[in-house]
Amino acid sequence: MDNRRRHYRIYFSSARQGKIEFQKTHGEVISGRLVDLSAGGVKCAVPDAAARQLKIHDFVDRLLIYPKISSQPILAQGILRRKAPSVLPNQTDLAFEFSAVYSSMTADDTALHRPQDTVPQHPSQYFLSRLKQVDLSSDVRDVKQRQIQQLRLRRAFSDIASHLSREERWWFYIVLEALQHSGASLRKGLLAEYLKLCQKATTASTSSM
Repeated sequence: MDNRRRHYRIYFSSARQGKIEFQKTHGEVISGRLVDLSAGGVKCAVPDAAARQLKIHDFVDRLLIYPKISSQPILAQGILRRKAPSVLPNQTDLAFEFSAVYSSMTADDTALHRPQDTVPQHPSQYFLSRLKQVDLSSDVRDVKQRQIQQLRLRRAFSDIASHLSREERWWFYIVLEALQHSGASLRKGLLAEYLKLCQKATTASTSSM
């Protein structure tokens, strides 16, 4: 898993912040807690007995990830790249590199027409102002209402996401949702990741003209 420096990671400090379920071919379902999530992969902590069923380079064709910051689970495939003792008792950390991510967040949205689609001279200020225009309450607990929020978020930023690759698009929406539910300690890194993805979309849009 050679993405520790290439990808920004969102960390989950407790079991309440996220969980994961996966199943090796013809095996039992293994459940664990999320440790971190990035565009390139996921790290989780699972019981030692469950971890012993997996070897480095094993392929898992169904990783079902439930980060609390997202209104919907993430379905992915991945390869086990690292195993290490966890800081939690009787647990092992497993790090998977994504082979593919399957989500409605990767779908090709029709970008909404905006009166100002041309990025101005100071793009960072423009993209930060776009965030301020989206009024989404961060304390909504109802799942249905959070899904409605996520749909509004997708619509508000579909013009940017439409210029990202499928591999980047789902992560872009996760970062946006995380910004709605993060504390001050996470916000700086998330904002930097948001701006980086916006810049990628801008570059892709310009090069396709």
